[in-house]
Amino acid sequence: MSDHLTHSNHLEVIKLIHGIGRKKRLVIYIQATGYTEKPAAQKVGLLLKHIGDHGIDIYTNFDYDTIISKFDDYFTKRDLQLMLRERFWFHLKREPGQSFDSWVNAVKEKAAECKFPEMFREEATRDKLTFSCGEDSSKLKLYDKGARLNLQKAIHVLSLREATTRELHESKVATIDAVLYKKKHYPHTKARQKPPSTQSCCHKQ
Repeated sequence: MSDHLTHSNHLEVIKLIHGIGRKKRLVIYIQATGYTEKPAAQKVGLLLKHIGDHGIDIYTNFDYDTIISKFDDYFTKRDLQLMLRERFWFHLKREPGQSFDSWVNAVKEKAAECKFPEMFREEATRDKLTFSCGEDSSKLKLYDKGARLNLQKAIHVLSLREATTRELHESKVATIDAVLYKKKHYPHTKARQKPPSTQSCCHKQ
């Protein structure tokens, strides 16, 4: 099986250790590719080849089992939930062109990964969506709801704003397209002039 794996396959599967579940992926990968039967030095070489400079700095000439244990010790002493929450609040951003529904689902998924307390998870999702809104008028509308603003209401207000913005954009594009089409196909057409006023200017008595 390992004979058919390319270098890109290795990189795709082993972006490892520095995150949740990465060690398990490495172990599964080693088992699936037959590396289990390889010499320990070769397994260590495979690990170090893909783990990056930071991982190599941690490595200090251990055998395979020891290096896995050392990485466990190094990363489990860190509060991964704290790191995930930092990423959630400060680094999670909506991708260009991402639909609103997709953005809402992404925020919900990341909030779940953060393992916020059950009662706070919905509030965290609501707050993230609100703070990420780039339009001040919509954000103020959300703020004005105060304590009555729950996640469902926030999504409703923001989705209406999305729909309105999209419709205005589509209308503007359609108008521009119509003008360009007219100029291209009817270049000599002049704008219609208003007829002269039927009312006389001033009449002397």
